Amino acid sequence: MTENPGTSPSRAAPPGPAAERDSALDGVRGVAVLTIVLVHGFTVESTGLLTGLVHNLFESLFIGVDLFFVLSGFLITSILIRSRGSEGYLRQFYWRRLLRIVPAYLIVIFVCFALLPLWSDPRTARALHEAALPHLLYVQNLVAALRGPMPPGVTHLWSLAVEEQFYALWPLVVLLVPLRLLPQLCVGVFAASCLCKLALFLGGASWLTLYVFTPCHVEGLAAGAWIAGNRQIQGVLAVPRWLKLAGALAAAGLLVLGLAVSSVKLFDPAQVLVHNLLSGVAFAWLVYALAAAQPASALRRFFDNRVLRLFGTYSYGIYLIGWVLVLHLQYPLARRLAESVPENAALLCSGVAVAALNLALAMLMYHAVEKPVLGFKDRGPGRRRRTAQAAAMTETGINGANPAPP
Repeated sequence: MTENPGTSPSRAAPPGPAAERDSALDGVRGVAVLTIVLVHGFTVESTGLLTGLVHNLFESLFIGVDLFFVLSGFLITSILIRSRGSEGYLRQFYWRRLLRIVPAYLIVIFVCFALLPLWSDPRTARALHEAALPHLLYVQNLVAALRGPMPPGVTHLWSLAVEEQFYALWPLVVLLVPLRLLPQLCVGVFAASCLCKLALFLGGASWLTLYVFTPCHVEGLAAGAWIAGNRQIQGVLAVPRWLKLAGALAAAGLLVLGLAVSSVKLFDPAQVLVHNLLSGVAFAWLVYALAAAQPASALRRFFDNRVLRLFGTYSYGIYLIGWVLVLHLQYPLARRLAESVPENAALLCSGVAVAALNLALAMLMYHAVEKPVLGFKDRGPGRRRRTAQAAAMTETGINGANPAPP
């Protein structure tokens, strides 16, 4: 990218429509899903100083969801900005999101709501049947915020509902709001989400409402969208100084809370409030820094390694399948192993075994379902018209049709 004449080094021409996929961001996605794997399946019983610190740290890793949110807000808003004004802007976006998310999701929904009830107790089976419709409509987080937790095995799917609700509304926002105002709007959404969480906290809301209710948990998505707007609309490519300071302080705060606080943090409203705020800022700093980093930088090399990219590639399946395996396979296995080996050894061995199975199933789902379905992304509504327009441009020697989102 070249700098605009007369601008400072931190300002440059925004990325073009044909921006390439950033493999280092797959590594960020890999880190995010690994934190979820750890918090779900690798709980350590506190038996001493070291295991106590590890236990405390693991209890804070639920913030991996916020890293997903920041990254998703950044990537989706970047796509929307690049494709804004192109023909079929909304149709193409929704079609591609449907292909990327729904097929694998429906497989897991079938397993959870059609198969799991067959070997569940009557009360759990009935709860699963009642929860099927909210999950099909992607409103399970709203139901949980109002009525209480979802049945065992599907409680982790709340975050997909938040993202789907964001995907449904945000393309319209990007289309209708003047682009120059989009970064300021993102700041407003971030602040409104934090204030909503604070107001409900002061009103005595449960930790679950603070955590899964959409208006309370969109600060990460707004932060990611702000990064995209700041870079592509305002042309600010380097990380702003104030964000470097705020991000470093937020990361330090998360580390202190992670190591020093021993309570079960996800079930504590105050901990949810503080962790979500700090993680939104810290992860915004991380994603912005990575997007601005030079190819040879240590930060980019770290996230661009093969292991993290591997987990990033299969992260959707790992997230969908993981908690189901932990609940119905790992926990029973750990109890059996604990009869003959120390408890932490049983947790570790069962966790490794189930994590390996989770990765294998996620790879199978990706190559058998997710990737083949994505082959239809350019065959959605308006395909004939786009093909005819491309042919006409080729015949007349005109190049540069509106690019479709990557």
